[in-house]
Amino acid sequence: MIYHKDPKFLFIHLPKNAGSSVTKVLADYVGVDREELRPQKYKFIYAKDIPSVLDGRQDDYFVFTVIRNPWERVVSYFHYLKQIRQPPHNLAKNVMFPNWVVAGGFKTLQTQMSQLSDSGFPTPSTHIDYVARLETLSDDWPKICQKMGIQCDMMHDKKSKHEHYSSYYNNKTKDIVYKFYNADINGLGYEFEMQ
Repeated sequence: MIYHKDPKFLFIHLPKNAGSSVTKVLADYVGVDREELRPQKYKFIYAKDIPSVLDGRQDDYFVFTVIRNPWERVVSYFHYLKQIRQPPHNLAKNVMFPNWVVAGGFKTLQTQMSQLSDSGFPTPSTHIDYVARLETLSDDWPKICQKMGIQCDMMHDKKSKHEHYSSYYNNKTKDIVYKFYNADINGLGYEFEMQ
């Protein structure tokens, strides 16, 4: 999570969903180090905690998040773990994606809905004003800025260094990810897309 008092916004950072890019852009805009906007205590908060974090002043704040296709997110997480050099989360260079999925290595990346929904609801919380999609962030970002009353460019136009996510999956691994992220896929309206 990052938040600021002028302009008043709260961003729910979901891992592997452009959170670092959004944080950097907004920190640059307000002129502070990004760690000032992202206290470690609240780095990854749950939507149900928003009222207590904002001390009941939620109506004053614009609350938003960025979601991502779960199958693509798992591929991104796999590549991220291969870049990490410190245990226990790093992956050896020779680990193959299908084996990692079958072994359940991706399950340390919690579902998006676990952070976004109110208990027992299959849709994002009513505490969230805007849900952007990573896949359309270049279109969503100007709308987010307009709602915050600011003008700043989004820098997250960098292309992925890996192939389209669909090329990583076979029927078995696609189904494994579907079963684990079922709430995300159905609650956020995603489907597996072929390139």
